[in-house]
Amino acid sequence: MKKIHSIYLMAFVSLLFLASCEKGLETVEYDSTVYLPQSGASSQVVLLGESVIQLGVYHSGINQPEKSVNVTLGLDEAAGSTYIAANPTAALLPAQYYSLPDAAVSIGKGEERAMYKIQMKGIDASFTNKNYILPISIKSVDPNVTISDAEKTVILQFSRYRNVYEAKYKAYGQTVLSGTTDTNIQKVDEVITSTTVDANTILVKGAVSGLNLLLNVQNGQVLISGATGSEAFNVANTSGKTSTYTGSFNETYQCNSGTYTLYYTYTTAGKQMDATVELKFWL
Repeated sequence: MKKIHSIYLMAFVSLLFLASCEKGLETVEYDSTVYLPQSGASSQVVLLGESVIQLGVYHSGINQPEKSVNVTLGLDEAAGSTYIAANPTAALLPAQYYSLPDAAVSIGKGEERAMYKIQMKGIDASFTNKNYILPISIKSVDPNVTISDAEKTVILQFSRYRNVYEAKYKAYGQTVLSGTTDTNIQKVDEVITSTTVDANTILVKGAVSGLNLLLNVQNGQVLISGATGSEAFNVANTSGKTSTYTGSFNETYQCNSGTYTLYYTYTTAGKQMDATVELKFWL
């Protein structure tokens, strides 16, 4: 009986402790603050044509009046000049390549962030080997809300473009000795990253170590060739089979979410191999 009373007493004390902690939290106050967690230099690979870059604008604070917060952001030429002084090869991104939102960003009541959307435009194949920057800062905010000095400016850096096919892919398939169906089977099962070569071509890892492929999309069909350095593999499109690409632009990921179905041959150790591989967009 005494043991049961002790259990009830401990439970009662625990409830009192939790209640006192909760009451204590109610009396603690942290400033209402807005900031950019992506602050500092941030490398970007901009999409050919038009695309959108989104910056997260965050709001923090405890026991502040619950209300929406309006944050104004914009080009910070002073921050850009400071960066260029320390990095003389850099230059401000020409205005023709972007446009900024006219309105302030609104972080809703009870929400922690909103997105500031930068519209990129007119990006073409000449946009490579650049060292452009776009400095964006928080300019102002509602009264009684502070701006974090340490996290108020983002320096977006642009050095090259990418096409809609540049993404991560899950590669799955196999290679076999040409002319056979079950001899020397080698499985392909890995995640690979592609790199833009031009508007319709990406470079990807091939079925074996040291082999790199160029995949060129033309009206849904794919022409496959060996990349520079892979000439010894004698890569060719498989006779009688057509490699294909299907996919469409994904606004969320700002690239195509599609699938390559590839048929190609290559030579290794004096043997010609047939490869059948599917590359599927991978997050």
